Amino acid sequence: MAKTKTRYYLGSYVAYFAVIYVGIYLFSLSKYGQETSQMLYENSFQSKFYQICTAHEGLQENNSRIFSIISNNNKILQRVSASDPDSTRETGTSNRFLDQMIQSIDASKYSNVYREYLHQKRTMIGCNAVLFPQGVVLRIPECLGYPPVCLPPGFIENFMVYICHNHPFFSCFYYVPGSRLGAHGSRILYISKDIVVFVLYQFSNMLLRYYSMDNYGLNIFINMFIITPTAVTVGLILQYLYTCTPLTNNIHFQNNCAKHQSTVIFCGRLAMMPFVALIGGSLVVACLFSSNRYIPIILINYFFFVQIYGILLAVIKAGLLFVDNYYYCLSISYSNIELFCIGKNYAEKIIIEKQIDNIDYVSKTYSYFGISLTHSLTHSLTHSLTHSLTHSLTHLLTHSLTHSLN
Repeated sequence: MAKTKTRYYLGSYVAYFAVIYVGIYLFSLSKYGQETSQMLYENSFQSKFYQICTAHEGLQENNSRIFSIISNNNKILQRVSASDPDSTRETGTSNRFLDQMIQSIDASKYSNVYREYLHQKRTMIGCNAVLFPQGVVLRIPECLGYPPVCLPPGFIENFMVYICHNHPFFSCFYYVPGSRLGAHGSRILYISKDIVVFVLYQFSNMLLRYYSMDNYGLNIFINMFIITPTAVTVGLILQYLYTCTPLTNNIHFQNNCAKHQSTVIFCGRLAMMPFVALIGGSLVVACLFSSNRYIPIILINYFFFVQIYGILLAVIKAGLLFVDNYYYCLSISYSNIELFCIGKNYAEKIIIEKQIDNIDYVSKTYSYFGISLTHSLTHSLTHSLTHSLTHSLTHLLTHSLTHSLN
């Protein structure tokens, strides 16, 4: 039975992911859109805004825990800047041979500080409004009752730079030269992540068929709210393994072991090879989980309900980071790893503008399971007062009108 299913499904599954990999590779060779992305990188680099952010910490002692991730990132940027004060393009590590192996040929185009700034997934990037000088107005259908959303000049450009460098799919084509992942790393991680998710997708469908629940629309619900979010997590884990970010992206490592960074990253990539081989072999497991005889239907459903939806979900999550009056972060405190974040743009603005707690904004931090899990709530005090006043005035006017009519 296992051999029969493997022979029936495996060739199609391998061909499907091979076609995706080749398609991504050929599209990257076409250079379509790369002129725009490189123009945006150049614009943000020449603005030197990353240097302004690097020079600011602006944290009160009682709020260092709330903004610990951004504070840690700023210290790393300052460490990189100190070792590269003139924005020279040298890596500052001891092993030049490994440096050349793990970096792209075009790494010299931008400074180490700028590339590190983008690697930290910052939202205040400093792009000028080169594409949309007047900003963008998003008109919401009147039936929903919401006013148009006005995006200020430069917002779209900053968002596009973030997507080009950090989106798991678009970064395969539009990564910044000298990226930690690079062209091959981005493509390998993207395909590996999709294979893992495909195995989970087939497993969930097998369970639904076994319990005769595949006709209730549960497969769509599971794909959209369980499988696809899992894809994002799997992608982050693979990226952490490939770049060794949790190990190298802390101030202790940068102060004491920075010269070994290339060696650590190279060893991390060697350690990834068995994982990639296991992920490729997991397609055999996907064959065993498969129960639908119509292979095109399996692949089409996976493409639309998991892959395309996953691309859109990553864009939406990136958009949430650009909220500029509210900040929420769920993180593992001892390792400075973000699990979920809204309004990172606002948190960066608080630090740069050196805003004061309980005067410019209010914040709360909650910790669970000792020091392992922390989430922070921060929002604009002006926004809170405006909301309170609006609510009070509305209530007062409503009460007065009711009283007058009676």
